[in-house]
Amino acid sequence: MGTGAERIIARHEPRQKLAHDFETDIITERDDEGVAHIKELTGGIGADSVLECVGTPQAMR
Repeated sequence: MGTGAERIIARHEPRQKLAHDFETDIITERDDEGVAHIKELTGGIGADSVLECVGTPQAMR
């Protein structure tokens, strides 16, 4: 079993520039639209793990 993430999806705009260097999927949608986009990217499964790195109340919900 390997270590590290198999796939990364970035949403926060300042991190999107960095994400391009790492072949990261980028979404810009929030709330239900963001969830739908992530499910689309993951074949309907969704994320195995999520890291909240911004700390805004909306992101924490």
